[in-house]
This record gives sequence, structure tokens and C-alpha cells, in this order.
Amino acid sequence: MRNILIIIAPEYAGPLFKFNLVLDEILNANFSYEIQEEPKGLAEAFIIGENFIGKDDVTLIFGR
Repeated sequence: MRNILIIIAPEYAGPLFKFNLVLDEILNANFSYEIQEEPKGLAEAFIIGENFIGKDDVTLIFGR
């Protein structure tokens, strides 16, 4: 995987955005971020990431 979308709650957005360039270089991957305003379940991740996913294969990893 080289293109990774991270979906995060608004309260965690600030610090993660700062590490974007560092993660890109260390892991040789491209990271994008989207905000999930309210916890509406895992299925909403596919709605939030619809444009990112396009017609590509996808893997969903749940983290806390």
C-alpha cells in the first residue's frame, strides 16, 4: 500500500497533520486525512473515502 487515507475525529486532527511529511518520507507512502465529524460507524468510512478510493481495491483497518 502506498496511498493511505486516515479518517480521524476532529479533536485528533491537529497533531496528525503535522506528521504528514515525516510519515510520507519514513514509510515511502502518501498519506491523506479526512475528518469524521461524528462517530457514525465504520461503514461511514467508505462514504467519507469514496473519492479517495475511486475504483481501486481497498482495505479498512480500524484503530483506536
